[in-house]
Amino acid sequence: MGGATALHLGIKHPELVRKLIVPSASFHPDGGRKENREAVGSLTAEMIAGTPMEHEYRAKSPHPSTPTRRRRAEPPGP
Repeated sequence: MGGATALHLGIKHPELVRKLIVPSASFHPDGGRKENREAVGSLTAEMIAGTPMEHEYRAKSPHPSTPTRRRRAEPPGP
């Protein structure tokens, strides 16, 4: 899912992306596996509680107590 997000950003806003390497992403939702598409709709933040993913998120997030907060992508630096 992250690769598809990066690909979408690069296509829709190329001025925000200097370089992009996407090793695995579907260009269209039909390119993904059916079971993955079905699972994404049921994902919740609580599902990662206590996992290494949660630990990494909390270590890197500027607002770890608000998991639904979205930040606008910042343009790449020089």
